[in-house]
Amino acid sequence: LFVLHSWVDHRSFNDEHAFKSNNYGSLGNAARLQGRALTLMPRILPSLPFLEAMRHIRRSKDCFLVPEAFLTPWNLLHACLRWAIQALPDRRPWPDFDGVQVQEILRWEDWDNWSGNRGVDASLYFYIISNYRSEGLEIASFVYTYENQIIEKALLCALRRHYPMTRLLGYAHGAFSLNQLNFFPSPIERSSFPTPDLLMANGKIYQTALRSAHPEPGRVRNPGAVRFDYIFRHPPTLSKRGAGRKILVACSIGREQAIELVETALTAFRDRPDLTVVIKPHPSTPISSFSRYLSIFPFPPHVTSSDAPMSHHLEDSDVFVYTETSSAVEALFYGLPLIHVSSSYNIDIDVLDHLPQTRLQAFTPKDLVQGVDSVLLAAGPKKTPHPAAEEFLQPVSPGTYDEFLA
Repeated sequence: LFVLHSWVDHRSFNDEHAFKSNNYGSLGNAARLQGRALTLMPRILPSLPFLEAMRHIRRSKDCFLVPEAFLTPWNLLHACLRWAIQALPDRRPWPDFDGVQVQEILRWEDWDNWSGNRGVDASLYFYIISNYRSEGLEIASFVYTYENQIIEKALLCALRRHYPMTRLLGYAHGAFSLNQLNFFPSPIERSSFPTPDLLMANGKIYQTALRSAHPEPGRVRNPGAVRFDYIFRHPPTLSKRGAGRKILVACSIGREQAIELVETALTAFRDRPDLTVVIKPHPSTPISSFSRYLSIFPFPPHVTSSDAPMSHHLEDSDVFVYTETSSAVEALFYGLPLIHVSSSYNIDIDVLDHLPQTRLQAFTPKDLVQGVDSVLLAAGPKKTPHPAAEEFLQPVSPGTYDEFLA
């Protein structure tokens, strides 16, 4: 089997129940064309009700290995009990952070992690992979989305134990910040957990960053931005700048960050009817999930929210405003000026911090207004892709998929 481990949500199936990966572009089609036994291992996200996902899966023509179907009641009970007992936080002495006492923060994080279900979810993968093996399933290659989260580590440990000959490929599918330390495992972590045979990056910038923390830098490859292959198959239509004075505010998946960004934008632009402001929430965090926390809702007439695809708005926008989103990298290909709004409450996760000169920075609503006005005044006659765009996202070529399928 050639297994793709992929997130599944409401965007993953069309009306005919055909599966469309949000992470792997045309990799699945390339695998089929080469005669691989393509099998999808879905991780169903909370935004898609489980029963609805199963209805799509049953009617789909694709082959799925649903992890939950390989669990027994004993597996569930044992995982919950083991996590509750063995992972129970203690009042261990935490070190200071550059002389600042952060023990209470770390203890709270420890308890929050224990009381959630991430540890149980991760430990269940040991049973799932073991039960795959018991059922006689043979896995030649296993591709997963790399973010170096706890669930990925559990998957790799289980696969190395039960499928030692399987080729493991991690794909760093999204844009990431230098501050996202989960992407950069420490030496102690590298000695404790297995790594994939190959780690695939989207572009040269991300390859360089990932190699800096990899025990074998040569295993980090840059075959091309598979997730974003549509940008290269259908190059953006670059229109005249400034025609609509449209400001696109792209929200993060995190609800708190989305609230902060929208509040900053509302404060900055609520008295600017000369602008068209479009709030684009993340598909997993619709505006309805946080509108009650906003100071102004419904929005003023010149401010709207939209659930249309991001590409629909990138083509006719004039400025791109964000805090944390992979779409910021896409915006570089559409020739949009970008303004990063720094968070006052969270660690900044700016996916363009590898090359800070690619965007402006705003810390307050006043900064944001000044930034927007300055880029609109400086707008040229036509949008052109940013010179660094292909440093972030390597164009997909015929050889791109061969590296995944070799």
